[in-house]
Amino acid sequence: LVNALDEANAKDDLFYYNALPKLPQGIRDSISAVGPALALPVITAICPAIGMLATGVKVSVHGKMNSLNLISYIAGDFASGKGSIDPVVDAWTSEVKQMDKMYQQQEDEWRAKKRAAKNKKEQPEEPKLPVRCLTLNNTVANLAERLANTEGKHAFSFTPEADTVAQKWKSAMSDFSVMLRQAYDGTSYEREARSADAVNVHIDRLLWNVVMCGTPDALYRVVNNYTDGFQSRIVVARTPDNTFTPLTDNLFVLTPRQQSNILQIAHLLPMMAGEVELPKLEAKGREWLEQIRLETMKDDDKVKARQRFRICPTTMRMMACIMLCKVAESLIQKLGAEEAETRLKENPLLWKEMIVKMQTPSMLSAFDVLANYQLENALYFF
Repeated sequence: LVNALDEANAKDDLFYYNALPKLPQGIRDSISAVGPALALPVITAICPAIGMLATGVKVSVHGKMNSLNLISYIAGDFASGKGSIDPVVDAWTSEVKQMDKMYQQQEDEWRAKKRAAKNKKEQPEEPKLPVRCLTLNNTVANLAERLANTEGKHAFSFTPEADTVAQKWKSAMSDFSVMLRQAYDGTSYEREARSADAVNVHIDRLLWNVVMCGTPDALYRVVNNYTDGFQSRIVVARTPDNTFTPLTDNLFVLTPRQQSNILQIAHLLPMMAGEVELPKLEAKGREWLEQIRLETMKDDDKVKARQRFRICPTTMRMMACIMLCKVAESLIQKLGAEEAETRLKENPLLWKEMIVKMQTPSMLSAFDVLANYQLENALYFF
């Protein structure tokens, strides 16, 4: 009987994976690197990275232009395979991180100069460098300062251990929650301080995508207020329950081939910028909202009915990320990676013409899968 239950559970975990259409290069490779059971957690983890890379892209959602701002939390018990998601997210962000490394070296040189000139009148000028991959093991002030220096591009934070967030930000958890809410909405962020040395920050549009992995109880420490709109702005994914699964050799690792496929796509995303309307995606979103509305009215389920409002724009943003990868994939297949880059630079409107064509029924079927998955998890945890 136990085995039969295990089998049923395993099948249950593959329910969403089996419902997915064929996904584009990069996303497909990310799933192959972690295995089918972690397909939705890994999509949830890489979409914010894709949105960060395509920082110039804005998509119309219910008549309003949205940047691809996304905040994710991958919840799983310890030893449930969350760790295999790290290298995948790393692959997507590796090019940005390489630039960051260069800036950090410049910063280290400045620190050394500053130490050397400690008692001199002339102090070396502090460089304002656009580091974009930011650690969450940080103070609010440092983070705010970093976020102000990204030159209007998205910053990105990934933490494999959400507990560090809960501990580091214990007293500032509400600051963290407010910053993330403003990051999701892309609204302005201000931080005032009196002293000249303190951090003063004025950001017109806070662009910051965040991915946290952690145990379910760390999730409750990070989202400790369910009424302030923070919870509904987070995409929560859940790793499958492997408590009773027999120990097998890990069949899924990120291969060099998958990594290079991801890098090809990640390299093209920053070349796409501008605003785009996707009428079929919009229609799909409205259709899903209406379907959930009718279901929840039957059951008088106010909680679920309320959750659907945020899940719809979030899923539209995730779908836009997936379709941007599809645009990059079809360019690479037609022209090769180098020529694709040239073509995108020569014709800044090319990606827009292409993404509109990517709204195929098969591609849009992913909307329901992603939206239903988020809804199920939001109701499961909250």
